[in-house]
Amino acid sequence: MLLAYGLAGPLIIRIVLGILFILAGFVKVFRDREECARIFEGMGFPAPRVFSIVVGLVELLGGICLIAGFGTQVVAIVLSLLTLLFLYIKIRRPDLLPNGAVYYVLILTMAISLTVTGAGFLAFDLPL
Repeated sequence: MLLAYGLAGPLIIRIVLGILFILAGFVKVFRDREECARIFEGMGFPAPRVFSIVVGLVELLGGICLIAGFGTQVVAIVLSLLTLLFLYIKIRRPDLLPNGAVYYVLILTMAISLTVTGAGFLAFDLPL
């Protein structure tokens, strides 16, 4: 009976991770656009305002895709790379990002887990 529910774990991870990325993307695109641009500017990224909006949109759309179970493994890879970027920023300049490094490690672990396991129950995509 335990094996019958093996696909529920990825579903739960997908929904929680999707909500986290939707919230993060919403903040970057609609609420604290200038604050996010300041973070990227502090790291020396070119065109920090544009970069902030692009990152926010990737997070927002990626979170929606995760919740829907659409392209889960590809989206998880993209979000893993984005999370690695934030982890790098956090390590190099701890004062720029509000969350601790452990937060980014957990997000990265969840995204990698979805890359390996696939979407689980209630998804539109098939595993790679």
